[in-house]
Amino acid sequence: MKNMSEQLRAQMSREETQKVISWVCPTPSDGAHASLASALSRHIPGTGEWLLHSKEFQDWKDSDSGTMWITGLPGAGKTLLCASIIRHIQRLCTDTAAVLYFFCDHRDRAKLTHENFASSVARQMMEASPLCLEQGRLLYNEKSKEGSRPFQSDDYFPLICSSVEHLKNVFIILDALDESTEGDSIARSLARIHESQKGARCRIKILLTSRFDALIPGRYPNLATTHVILAENMRPDIQHYVAEEIQARVAKGVLKVKNKDTLSSIQQQVVLRAGT
Repeated sequence: MKNMSEQLRAQMSREETQKVISWVCPTPSDGAHASLASALSRHIPGTGEWLLHSKEFQDWKDSDSGTMWITGLPGAGKTLLCASIIRHIQRLCTDTAAVLYFFCDHRDRAKLTHENFASSVARQMMEASPLCLEQGRLLYNEKSKEGSRPFQSDDYFPLICSSVEHLKNVFIILDALDESTEGDSIARSLARIHESQKGARCRIKILLTSRFDALIPGRYPNLATTHVILAENMRPDIQHYVAEEIQARVAKGVLKVKNKDTLSSIQQQVVLRAGT
């Protein structure tokens, strides 16, 4: 597979590659990458480790078709946790795997719709693998008429499904489904992508976060085979964050205290009130 990828990469010029990607994803955007970079810049080392080392996460990561649904209130840390997961998986991946991700954000129009999601995933797949890019090129040659015919949103699903067949492992991580204006459509597509792997050699693992919504396990039970509730697991992260933040403020002179007992008391009170 590696030799085939290198041959395809050599055959497609940079100009042709950009032409295909721009046709499939006409809106230039690095939104997913920017969202990841922003979240990682706010991540405090040491937080999120409880999930990465948990049996639930390890089972999901090593499974053939695992799905995980992480729920929590707004501001509970879902986005930062997602970023930690993405970085962790990226470090483990080989050239036959892809980590695809999307951060829904109610403050950004480019991160709200089903088409935003599908376009981002398709772009990431083509950028990650020459074999996936070749699927886009074939579609371009078949339907574009030298670029005169715009890419149709209905073509995203077959393109994504035909592309994953060329990979051994695909991780799809979606943050804040509840912030999307078309969350149900995105969930439906995720369920279809997950279902499409049956009989294929690719192992597709899906992880999504949102506020709790009883409709998700009801309508899409295959997206929530493992359910992680942040409120039941975040205490160590809260304690770590509060301790780091207090120490930083003391170092900057923003917070002035006379003795360590006062610091300890402040930390305990903040942790107790967190989430209330």
